[in-house]
Amino acid sequence: MLAEAGIWGSIRHHGLLGDTVIVSDDAGQFRVGNHALCWVHAERLLQKLMPATPRQVRKVETVRDLVWKFYRTLKSVKRKPPPGLAAAFHKRFARIFSLRTGYHDLDKLLARLCRRKDELLKVLERPDTPLHTNAS
Repeated sequence: MLAEAGIWGSIRHHGLLGDTVIVSDDAGQFRVGNHALCWVHAERLLQKLMPATPRQVRKVETVRDLVWKFYRTLKSVKRKPPPGLAAAFHKRFARIFSLRTGYHDLDKLLARLCRRKDELLKVLERPDTPLHTNAS
């Protein structure tokens, strides 16, 4: 991680890459500069939950479905963002990620992702930002 910090410091010092957005899976060495989170990696955290009851399984499935629908909509408008749409996305994001399901681990993860809203919605201010790191 020290090497990455040195490289990033040199890049910044020499004025290279300007305001480039760095998209990552949230690994610390990539949380530099103007940072965005990868949606695929964020959703993967939901997949890793270990629900113990059928009710918890349904809660996770419901939230995953809401997240993927949101992602698909975000992806579709990213190509040609209509003006003034950011507020609607922020509101919808808040509705999804502030849900409280009663499944403690899921609720904790949703709150964690909600705190990272600016990084997950970076594409609304910078449409050139990739939504995921799969091409990396």
